Amino acid sequence: MLFRSTQVSAKVSLDSAKLQISELSAEFLGGKHRGQWQADFSVKPAVCKGSGSLTGVSLARLADAMKDGWIAGTANTSYEVKGSCPAEFWTSAEGTLQFDMNDGTLPHISLGEDTEPFRFTRFAGQARLQAGKIEMKDAKLDSPDGKFQLSGSASLKGELDLRLARTPNGAAAPGYTISGTVAEPRVSPLSGAETQARLKP
Repeated sequence: MLFRSTQVSAKVSLDSAKLQISELSAEFLGGKHRGQWQADFSVKPAVCKGSGSLTGVSLARLADAMKDGWIAGTANTSYEVKGSCPAEFWTSAEGTLQFDMNDGTLPHISLGEDTEPFRFTRFAGQARLQAGKIEMKDAKLDSPDGKFQLSGSASLKGELDLRLARTPNGAAAPGYTISGTVAEPRVSPLSGAETQARLKP
C-alpha cells in the first residue's frame, strides 16, 4: 500500500446506496493528500469518482513502491477521475491531472554523449487519463540540457509512446522519441536532431 501512515482522517456518510468520503486527508509517499471520493452503488456497474490534490510527494518513494528506481524528485498534483468500481476502476477511469515536478532525475535515460542520468529542474503540465493511458500534450520540461516539450502517452502498464522536442527560443525543434517501458525505455533521435540520443545502461 502507498498510504503508510496512521494520520488519516475523513468524513464518511452513506445515503441511498451512495457512499461519500469527504475531507480525506492522509500522508502519501512522504507528502500530503487531500480530497474527496464518492461511490454510487445504486447503478450497475457501480461508479466511483474522486478529486483532490497531492503536495510534496517523493517520486523516489513512488519508484520504490513500483520496485524500480526509474524516477526521483518531488511532485505536486491535482486530479479528478471517474470510473467503474472497484475492480475495473483504473482500466475504465477517465479524468484529468495537473502536475508539477521539481528537481528530478530519470536514471534509465541519458541524452547525447552524456552518460549521466537525465535530470530536470521542472516538469509541469496537464494530462488526461483515458482507456488505461495517461496522455500529455506539450508538457513543459526544463533541464540542464535545455528546454523541452513532452507529448504522447504512458499506459498504466508502464508502456511509453512519447516525443521530447527541444524548444530553443520558444519554438519546438526536433528532439527524441521515447518508447519501450518505464523500466526499459528506448530513446531515439527524431529526424534532424542535432545530437544523438541513447539509453543509459
